[in-house]
Amino acid sequence: MVEQTEEAQVAFEAISAEARAIDSPRVLGPCLVTLSQIYSQLGNVDEPVRTIADEESFLLAPATKIALAKRHLAVGLLLRDQGRP
Repeated sequence: MVEQTEEAQVAFEAISAEARAIDSPRVLGPCLVTLSQIYSQLGNVDEPVRTIADEESFLLAPATKIALAKRHLAVGLLLRDQGRP
């Protein structure tokens, strides 16, 4: 299961890079939510926390506000599970 999750991480990181390259917040938003869930399954807190500030400015487009909220929720749940404030 961990191997498949790591493969999914690589795939979604590539998709998010492509979404940034083509300036597509509609693709990037759901992709980042999925990446947050993948990071959570792998126990990797640092990566989503490190990148959320950079991505937030990109995701503030009106079409992606739901994805931004889901991303914040996913990171918050991950931090809670890790016992971090």
